[in-house]
Amino acid sequence: MNHMISQKIKELRKKRGYTQKELADGICTQAMVSNFEKGEMIPSSLTLFAIAQKLGVDMNYFFDISSTDNASFKTTDAQNIIRKLIHQHDYEAVYFIVQNELVQAPLLTPEYRQFLLWHKGICQWFLHQQLDTAIQTLEEALLTSNQRNIEQIVAIMNSIGVVYLEAGQFEKSLAHYEKCLQLLKDKPSISFTVKIRVYLGASRALQHSYKFHEALLLSKQGIQLCTDNETLYLLGDLLFQTAHCLISMEDKANAAIYLEYAKTIFALENKFDYLKIIEDLKVNYLNQ
Repeated sequence: MNHMISQKIKELRKKRGYTQKELADGICTQAMVSNFEKGEMIPSSLTLFAIAQKLGVDMNYFFDISSTDNASFKTTDAQNIIRKLIHQHDYEAVYFIVQNELVQAPLLTPEYRQFLLWHKGICQWFLHQQLDTAIQTLEEALLTSNQRNIEQIVAIMNSIGVVYLEAGQFEKSLAHYEKCLQLLKDKPSISFTVKIRVYLGASRALQHSYKFHEALLLSKQGIQLCTDNETLYLLGDLLFQTAHCLISMEDKANAAIYLEYAKTIFALENKFDYLKIIEDLKVNYLNQ
């Protein structure tokens, strides 16, 4: 699917007689357009909308499944781009893609339909804060597959925990995380990325439930998992969460150490909003 979008941007740009620099003007940089066309970057929904307007087409043009050889996007392509967009927090684009894919309901495998419903539920919460609707969709997703893809099931349960946590319903969030943690024990082959997400979310739920020592233990388990697998995946978040737990436990000295660790990772990832939060924490809590 990423290839399809990049190809259409390039074809239509040339057809309209724009250079990459001209297309980029007022929207993004020429280098970004170049990367879009190579398939090395995914344009956000807002950027793609602006490009579509400039090229004189509806945004649907870039997702027009009728123009492809297949009745639906190749499953792996769609899943990969949805994951990347989720990582970029571009929920509008994810929702658009998911809705288009779900139109093909009779052609979808149960596992892929589960994947789509899962991300639809995520979008319903993060775009519109529709708690009941989002939970209903996520629970529908859990019932969709034949239960063989236990890793995807745990990931969906993790998302339910996240939604309840974001909504301030900490007991319900923690209840789902306890189920996730039990499944991780029962199925040790589950990928480390899913485990890391569960450890992070469960630590947050425990902290909000005033179970600081348990929360600290899980965040540190997540950090160790990152170290063992030589990955930065959510490492900054885990370090930041560990600092939060230590602040809750009034261990300011160690909290300051973990905030510095987190600051290093967030700086590498250009997460400037997190860097500001860290500085605010230092001023408001650690320097008192």
